[in-house]
Amino acid sequence: RYGYEESSSKFAAHEYFHIYQNAHQLMQAEDDIGLPLWLEEGSAEFLALYIADKNQWTDGHESKFNFRNRMNEDLQSAKDLRKTYPGLTIREIETSELRDMVTCDGCQYYLQYATGQWATAWLINLTSLDHFYKVYIPSISEYGGEKAFENSFELTIDEFYAEFEAFMNLATETQMSILQEP
Repeated sequence: RYGYEESSSKFAAHEYFHIYQNAHQLMQAEDDIGLPLWLEEGSAEFLALYIADKNQWTDGHESKFNFRNRMNEDLQSAKDLRKTYPGLTIREIETSELRDMVTCDGCQYYLQYATGQWATAWLINLTSLDHFYKVYIPSISEYGGEKAFENSFELTIDEFYAEFEAFMNLATETQMSILQEP
């Protein structure tokens, strides 16, 4: 992904978090998407990066694997994508059906991971890391994706999209300031 070896522990944490997410989506209604695709991948990557830095799972890549460095790198990738494809947002990859209609080179990946990580960071900044992973994710099986989102963050998914787009237009230093240290 970034031209250097990923920590195997970080990679395992990302995949393990998908198991945790899926365990809380089993009971959702057929017409409820549960987790938007960008949040499924973005939150798994965010937590894996956070935990890897906190536990110093670097595999010899200390400077490149720092949580803040990686989040900054991914923020720049997300911003570059926005410059290249103005108007393209994570809303376009909310579901796999929508994602498959996005055909620009690399767009799906950077929307799901880089932009999804920052959407996760933004939501965590509204509440807390614990709230996101221990309250929001488990509530999906009880309330469904949309209602769990509204209950957890006190805004609809459409309100989120509008507020997150405004956030993505801020200066990098303002965006980076929302990150909590591992």
